[in-house]
Amino acid sequence: MDPAAAAVPTAAAAAAPAAAAPQLPLTAVLLVQCPDQLGVAAVAQLLYGLGCNIQFTDTQPADESTYCQRVAFDYSKMVVGSVNTEVSHL
Repeated sequence: MDPAAAAVPTAAAAAAPAAAAPQLPLTAVLLVQCPDQLGVAAVAQLLYGLGCNIQFTDTQPADESTYCQRVAFDYSKMVVGSVNTEVSHL
């Protein structure tokens, strides 16, 4: 068999759909440092409203007046833009 002919795909092979690769989770870590005050739960509300899944969260007071938070989240199903009405009121 001619090696060049073997490299040419057949019509059946060209018509077959390619197997979709499994979608891996898209993860990120958000680091927040701000004055310690009411409203720090807004971080979780914002991520939820964007369609993110929080996987881990940790808070540490840096001092009495500073709030520190680390949030690991999956943004595989994140929705951003005018179609996202969940965060329009924040």
